[in-house]
Amino acid sequence: MVRILHVLDQSAGWEQRVALTQLVHRLPADRFAHLPAILSSRARAALPETLRNPIPLACAGGRGILAGLVAPALGRVIRRYEVDLIHAWGVSAAFAACVALQPFRSRRVPVLLESFDPALSTFDRKILRMLTPTGGLAIACASQTVRRRLIEAGITPEACTVIRSGADFALINQYRKGDGRQRLGVSRGECLALLSEPVRREHGHFDAFWAAALTHHLSGSLRIVVPGLSQERDRIVRFAETLPDPVGIIAPGNELPFDHLLAIADVVLVPSDGDVSTTGIAWAMAASAAVIAAAGYAVAEIIAHKVNGLLYKRDPDRGAVIPVMKLLSDRDAQQRVKETARGQAYEIFSARRYADQHARLYQNLLAQAPPSDGITDPAGIS
Repeated sequence: MVRILHVLDQSAGWEQRVALTQLVHRLPADRFAHLPAILSSRARAALPETLRNPIPLACAGGRGILAGLVAPALGRVIRRYEVDLIHAWGVSAAFAACVALQPFRSRRVPVLLESFDPALSTFDRKILRMLTPTGGLAIACASQTVRRRLIEAGITPEACTVIRSGADFALINQYRKGDGRQRLGVSRGECLALLSEPVRREHGHFDAFWAAALTHHLSGSLRIVVPGLSQERDRIVRFAETLPDPVGIIAPGNELPFDHLLAIADVVLVPSDGDVSTTGIAWAMAASAAVIAAAGYAVAEIIAHKVNGLLYKRDPDRGAVIPVMKLLSDRDAQQRVKETARGQAYEIFSARRYADQHARLYQNLLAQAPPSDGITDPAGIS
């Protein structure tokens, strides 16, 4: 029996929750035991239903080098439960785990960091550069872009392996058959457009909203969901309230989790052309939602224009309102890309493969083998 300690910090969100849920539910219970610990009360919401009683390891702020303050308590947890491997779901969690293991002499406990977002802060990259040379930290990258950015930041390539996020088709179908659209007040026949998370000003979400609002004004059959809770979300809502037309905006806050919104959306707008996580795109493809996205390296890794999604170039001088409007209005093109996208999601973003590859990665780390041994990218990118 492999005893895995899952450590979550303040960065944990819906991506960590769905990924951890897949591991807990799909890995053989007779081979893997899962123990959760949290560095922040905020991380509790990212735990699966079956792991709702975590070990609290709260620390001041719960991030960066402050996470090292919980190292003594974390070390006691490792000894008490005879932990074999630590799965960290954030950079702060990985730092706390590595510091906690420094006094250990009798046995080696490997640490695995799960990394979804290629846009790590400079401070986080410095922490990872400090941790990886010791050989005790491996990183599971959700995309080749994540791996590339880590290597460019000075992380040793041997520490990084690519394991694509898994889209839960059964859960998506369950959401689609449920009352999610009714709870949002979406009528039959209306097109539901969802902005990607996190909603940020620098990512161009306002332009994407404005394009959707104008499309709604012209067609009357488009609703726009601005998800989550953020300053930019509040700015968009305040702006919408000043318009004479209600513009079809829906701001549900935390009423429905983002994976639920992805499952019931018809269109998903990804307006950032920078480094973004692609887990939401994977779920959108699996849910047969048309992806309309700014053409950036991270997105273009899995989306090809008019093949499995619709791409546009984001011009900082002219904005992206007109290009997004044109793609939002082209329902035929949206319908054509949906079928291809869903088929590719079956091949590339398998939840079963996600769990199986993690089982292999755990085995590699425990055997002190290279993390990527026996693990291949289903997208065929190297």
